[in-house]
Amino acid sequence: MQPNEGAFGDYLRAQMDQHGWSQAELARHTGVAPSVVSRWLRGETGPSIDNVRTLATATRRPVLEVMVAAALLTAEEAKQRTSAPPDPGALSNRELLAEVERRMAGDGARPISAEEQAQQPDRYRPVSVPDRGESPPSRRRKTR
Repeated sequence: MQPNEGAFGDYLRAQMDQHGWSQAELARHTGVAPSVVSRWLRGETGPSIDNVRTLATATRRPVLEVMVAAALLTAEEAKQRTSAPPDPGALSNRELLAEVERRMAGDGARPISAEEQAQQPDRYRPVSVPDRGESPPSRRRKTR
């Protein structure tokens, strides 16, 4: 057993209580067998990295938090991580726009005025950005 045996089971129970889930519902939300959830709750085994990601997504908790709860990382190790930029593919349109604005704020770039946009409409034409989960339109030419 792990050095903090039972701690991960307690963490999972707290998450299940918070979401109002039974053991079977946690298994369904994570896509793992109910017997695996049972072993996690009893402290017999811990989750794999892939299962940690799935648990984090299902419970809407940070992956690092779940990794610490599962004793895959210490709290100190989780704090030592370097700050990586967010994955653009995982951001909503609003979050992506906020990230672009945040990045541009520090590079001395100034906003483009409506007048400048009107003078060069081809350069500043609006683009359609698909919402997260949608695929952008294909740029391939259809072959006959």
